Amino acid sequence: MAVDVMRQITQMQGQFMRQTFEEIDEVIRENLAYKNVTPQEQMAKNTQRVQNAVQRAVEHSGNMSQIM
Repeated sequence: MAVDVMRQITQMQGQFMRQTFEEIDEVIRENLAYKNVTPQEQMAKNTQRVQNAVQRAVEHSGNMSQIM
C-alpha cells in the first residue's frame, strides 16, 4: 500500500514538474519571438499564464492531499 502511494506521488510530481517546465520553455520562446507586442499585451498574457499556473498548483496540491 505505502509503495503504491509513493509511486503515485512520484508519478504525479514528475508530471507536474514536466508540465511546469514545458510552460516555462513556451513562455521564454514566445517572449523572445514577439518583438511587436506592446508591454500591456505581454503583461496581460503573462498575467493569465500566472493565474493558470496557480490554479494548476492548487489542483495538484488537492490531488496530493487526496492520495495521502
